[in-house]
Amino acid sequence: MKTKVQYLEHLETKLNEYGVQIDLLTVKFEKATGASKLQFSPELMALKAKYNAVREKMQALEQTSTEEWENDLLVRAETAWNAMSYGKVIRN
Repeated sequence: MKTKVQYLEHLETKLNEYGVQIDLLTVKFEKATGASKLQFSPELMALKAKYNAVREKMQALEQTSTEEWENDLLVRAETAWNAMSYGKVIRN
């Protein structure tokens, strides 16, 4: 199980891959009863929510669309081949 800091670092890395720059300094540490308490800024929580939504959509696309994309590519290739063959028949 990841700690909050490890999760934040992972989130920062993933967001950086999408061109979103965040700084760990936006995370505020507070001392409460001698223990550190981690609080996320509202902006960071909004970024996290957007990231999670994008990640879920990407995962859904990866899982459901691979077969559809392969079928679409096969149909396009077959259509192109048929068009080329038809063009050869007409020219000959």
